[in-house]
Amino acid sequence: MVRPLTNDELFGLLDAARETGTRVMLVGEPGIGKTKKIERYSKERGRHQKVLIGSQLYANDIAGLPEAHEDPETRRRVVSYVMTKLQNDILESPETDWLLDELSCTPPDVLAPIMRIINEGVFPNGDKVPKETFIIAATNTTEQSVDGYEMGIPLYNRFMVIPMQVNIEEWQKGIRDNWGDISSVSQEELTMRNTIADFIGLHNAYLQRVPKPEDDFSSDSAKMSYYIADEISEDAAKHTWPSCRTWEILARMLGKMGTDNEDVTSLITCGLVGVRAGLAFCDYLKSHMKITVKPEDVLANFDAVNWKKATPETVFVLLSGIVDSVSIGNYLKIRDLLVHIANEGCSDLGSRFVSSYLENVSKKVGQSACFDVVADLLEAYPEASLANKAEH
Repeated sequence: MVRPLTNDELFGLLDAARETGTRVMLVGEPGIGKTKKIERYSKERGRHQKVLIGSQLYANDIAGLPEAHEDPETRRRVVSYVMTKLQNDILESPETDWLLDELSCTPPDVLAPIMRIINEGVFPNGDKVPKETFIIAATNTTEQSVDGYEMGIPLYNRFMVIPMQVNIEEWQKGIRDNWGDISSVSQEELTMRNTIADFIGLHNAYLQRVPKPEDDFSSDSAKMSYYIADEISEDAAKHTWPSCRTWEILARMLGKMGTDNEDVTSLITCGLVGVRAGLAFCDYLKSHMKITVKPEDVLANFDAVNWKKATPETVFVLLSGIVDSVSIGNYLKIRDLLVHIANEGCSDLGSRFVSSYLENVSKKVGQSACFDVVADLLEAYPEASLANKAEH
């Protein structure tokens, strides 16, 4: 098996194809980001892009409408084709990457005029396609296309066919920073993007998995039946599956909705990436999702965090920030928070911060203040008493 191309390798290959007039066809599973890669390529190269989706085209969109007129030389009635918007746009901006998307879903009567453009390098009315125009096709395999058409051998022979696979490391980097556009997403979505990237780093197989006829979803639908009617859950289990595309959508949805409501989070997740990957991700969220409540909100309301559902990993950044913010104005409030966490039966969450809290109080507020709070903390966290007595 050929390893997945990096973006630099793919873009270098596309540069060479464009400069030599070679047509390129990217073939791969649905949802792996074929179109997104071409869009990024055009943007990075500073070129115009024209995207035509094969399943949405009519023959006249490519060939133009026939127009009858009299030939001035022969005086005979002849038919020519009116220039299409596609043709006009390309002639106006020759340095265009023309992406033929969903090629395997393109009806034969539409594919015929496209093939003439590809084969002869001319539009239906006889105008030449500019040499600067780069024709790229992207398609799923015929078996994975919705109402797909069998593409003949001659068609493939007109392209350099590139099998597309997911480069997991590059995908992780891309989803983390929103493909280089980090400023356009909220902090909540950015947190979710990083969480998804971390999860896929541990579970590569859940990134992209197109369902197969032999797959057994009976156990998956049974897990969903807790919150979806049984007859619906089985159908949902069969038709939802994880892909690069659906993980991206999930990041946007959970970034917007949040994850406080576990049932809603499960519905959204399983409805996008499938039951198997979805339930695994929900389990991961419970133990790894970082708490995003602001420190000042926690100090104002200790119950802003559900401590009983939190884990040391999910609150580490939050409590570290609170303990580091010790001042003469809030050190008693922080002591009360740590005591509250212990009283909730969650001393495992707060115990690691007792020593650093006392150290910060001693340095920032004073030794006497440290003596004022230590007794309450040692009562709440008796397991920390020996270490703290030795220090203080």
